[in-house]
Amino acid sequence: SPIGDPAALATQLTIHTLREAVRQTPGLAAKILLEPLNRYETPYLKTLAHAATLCSAAESPRVCIMADLFHMSIEEASLPSALTANSVQIGHVHVADSNRLLPGHGHTDFVAAFRALRAAGYSGWFALECGVPGDPLHTLPASVRYLRQCWDEAV
Repeated sequence: SPIGDPAALATQLTIHTLREAVRQTPGLAAKILLEPLNRYETPYLKTLAHAATLCSAAESPRVCIMADLFHMSIEEASLPSALTANSVQIGHVHVADSNRLLPGHGHTDFVAAFRALRAAGYSGWFALECGVPGDPLHTLPASVRYLRQCWDEAV
C-alpha cells in the first residue's frame, strides 16, 4: 500500500475502533473481548501477546483478551506461559480440546493451563466452544467432570 504496511494499518484501525467504542459507551461495564485466532483462520491477531498490546493501546480496562485454548494450542509455544504472561488482561476463556472437541477428547494439558490461570488469580468465566461428540447427555457431563478434576488438580 502506498500509505503503509497492511499490518500496521490494521493495528492503527483496530486501536482507533476500540478507543472509539469505549468512548461512545461511557458508564457501561460490558467488556470488549479480543479473541486471537489461529493461522488457518486469520493472518492478524493470533497470539495473546498481540492481543495484550492492543488492549494496552486501547487504554481502557474494559478491553480484554478472550483466551481460546483451542486457538492457543496451535499458535502458542506454551499455553501456561502465554496465559501467565498476559493474565492481567484476560477477561474470558474459551475451552475446547486440541481437536476442537469437548475437553477430554484431545491432548490439551488443561491442568497446566488452569494452574497458570489459578496462579494469576483468574476468577472470570469459562465457556465451552467446541464440538460435542456422541450423545450430549453422556459426553457433556463427562467433560464437565473432567474439567472439574483438572481445575482441582491445578492447585
